[in-house]
Amino acid sequence: MKRKMLTAGLFLAVSVLNAQDWQPKEWQKYVIEQKVKSDTLCASQTVMTYRRADDVKIAPQAFRCGPFYVPDPPSLFAEQEKALERARWEDRDYTFGQAMGEVFLEFVGNIFVGALDNLLFKKR
Repeated sequence: MKRKMLTAGLFLAVSVLNAQDWQPKEWQKYVIEQKVKSDTLCASQTVMTYRRADDVKIAPQAFRCGPFYVPDPPSLFAEQEKALERARWEDRDYTFGQAMGEVFLEFVGNIFVGALDNLLFKKR
C-alpha cells in the first residue's frame, strides 16, 4: 500500500512540475493570435456598459428622491411576549420580586448579547 501511495504521489508531483513548465509552441501561439483577431465579440460592445443602445425617453433624475430608511418590523414573537407581559401587569399577576427578576435578567441578557456582538462582529 505504501508503494502504491508513494508511486501515485511521485507521479502527481512530476506531472505538476511538467505542467508548470509547459509553454505553447510557436505555431500554437500563431493559431491563438489568429483566432483572437478574427473573433467577432472583440468588436462588439460589452454587455456591462452603463450607456444603453437605445435613447432614454424619460429622464430618470426626476424620480430620484434619495435613500429611504424603513426599519425592520418587530418580530411576532416579541410582540406576543410584550402583549402577554402587559396582560400580566393588568391582571396583577406579577409580584414585585418577579418583576424585578425579569428586569434584572433582561439587563444581564442585553449586556451578554452586546458583549458577544462586539466579540464576534467587530466593527472596523
